[in-house]
Amino acid sequence: RWVRDDADRARALAFFVTRCDRVRVMPFLDGVPCSIHGLVLPDGTAAFRPVEISILRDVGTRTFTYGGLSTFWDPPEADREDMRGAVQRVGEHLRAVYGYRGAFGIDGVLTADGFRPTELNARGSAGFSQVVQVDRKLFSLLQDALVLGEDPGVRVADVEALLPLIDAERSGRPVALAKAAVVGDVTEALTWDGATFGIAPPGQECDNVLVMADTPSGLFAKVQPCAALGPGVRLATVNLALYDLLEREFGVDLGDLSAAPDLR
Repeated sequence: RWVRDDADRARALAFFVTRCDRVRVMPFLDGVPCSIHGLVLPDGTAAFRPVEISILRDVGTRTFTYGGLSTFWDPPEADREDMRGAVQRVGEHLRAVYGYRGAFGIDGVLTADGFRPTELNARGSAGFSQVVQVDRKLFSLLQDALVLGEDPGVRVADVEALLPLIDAERSGRPVALAKAAVVGDVTEALTWDGATFGIAPPGQECDNVLVMADTPSGLFAKVQPCAALGPGVRLATVNLALYDLLEREFGVDLGDLSAAPDLR
């Protein structure tokens, strides 16, 4: 919940008091939601590249909407190295104090003042899976060996030597979730003009495909493959185009959403 005034506070309290014993309260951080991941190995901590977390916001209702993960986004090089440095310091602390081995991630926001962490996930998180798409089987085996206490024979230099390949093998997809919507099973080829998705005419082949279905948790939609994404492109902006399409073509209203601003 996003609390900006006393009325927001009252609504948030009413929501949480019937559901939670404790809540975490912290300052709101404006900027690009993102994460950075590491792998604690026998000789140190390998640091990966940043991952964008698409969190859209509705200022009017003070709510947030999740839209997926992406490695297409590129923060400034200095910020990237600051984030990687944070991973290396945290990884070495986990290794020295707790004997930790394996993957972990730091969620945060790239604010006007740089990267500010909000959460430490001491596990192989969804963002870690996103960043190692270059060879998921390799990293899955490596993670299993480290968690089991085995020496995999892999060192920090070996893992970080793969960073150019990881940067070359970008991954991500826009997704949409809606609890109340019912649309059935849908597969549609989509056109893309650089800002807007459209339903392609019958027979036209496209590099963007909408797949949508109703699930026990509500509507789930994704664009996969998604040629609208490319190096340097924010997933959040493509997410907005997906939500616009769902409203125009299928009547799915998810509110007045906007992307978090890039302040760097």
